Amino acid sequence: MYEKGWRKKLTYIIAYSRDEVQDVTWRYTRDQEAVMKRRKTCAEQSLMYLLQSLTYQRQNSANYSSARREYVVKRKLLELADMLYIPNSQKDSDEEVYEGRTSGSLMWRLARGEIMRVRIYSNFGNSASQTLKYRSINT
Repeated sequence: MYEKGWRKKLTYIIAYSRDEVQDVTWRYTRDQEAVMKRRKTCAEQSLMYLLQSLTYQRQNSANYSSARREYVVKRKLLELADMLYIPNSQKDSDEEVYEGRTSGSLMWRLARGEIMRVRIYSNFGNSASQTLKYRSINT
């Protein structure tokens, strides 16, 4: 939705919880190759090391149980297995309908380039008039 509907060029999406810190960018993109070309802030290996280090700190705090750690590892394995891409098993993204953002004020969405102004001119009788209408960029 972010890439297609809102036309965002993703680079890094980092998620954190009490259990871990991880790069979840791959969950939000269908074009991993293009995202990887835009990622220039740091080396991927450095990012992985930092995220693993932060996760280690969270999971090795004084009140963190081994049962919770085991649960998090199993959850991560199931999540990774669920995200595996199997060719021809998923719908082509062109069949899906994506809409631009519908929340946020009109001025905010205009400033972010998420909608555009469309001038509609009409000529009724001797008087010409114009109307401004707004629509999502992708329509």
